[in-house]
Amino acid sequence: MTDAAGKTASANSQVIWKFANYYGVSSLDPASMISQIQNPGQYAGSLIQNKRLASTKAENHDYNCTGGKYIYVLYPVSYGNPASVKNGSFDFSDYTVTNVTITDMFGIARQYKLFYTGYQTGSNVNINIIN
Repeated sequence: MTDAAGKTASANSQVIWKFANYYGVSSLDPASMISQIQNPGQYAGSLIQNKRLASTKAENHDYNCTGGKYIYVLYPVSYGNPASVKNGSFDFSDYTVTNVTITDMFGIARQYKLFYTGYQTGSNVNINIIN
């Protein structure tokens, strides 16, 4: 843009969009979680406590399952199923992956995969999901 005096100005902007990944623990059983998380009036972040904007497809978190809780991770369908899941440094295969449709905080329906353990654990657990 040039003004009447011949001075030039320019501006640039960049918009970066990242998927939101959700992870956490809940005493809510998997069938109830799946039912509630797909309710269009339910915001996923209120059911699964932690949210991060994805910069990678990997999820490596410690989960405090004290008192008996299930582990839940929501990640975009475009990531596919996990290539590897580990508990610490050991392979971990006792989980289920289910496709769900969630409504984000802006009311937009998005396709996600829900990774969850089918049993309650009662201690701290580290789960490393590699896609």
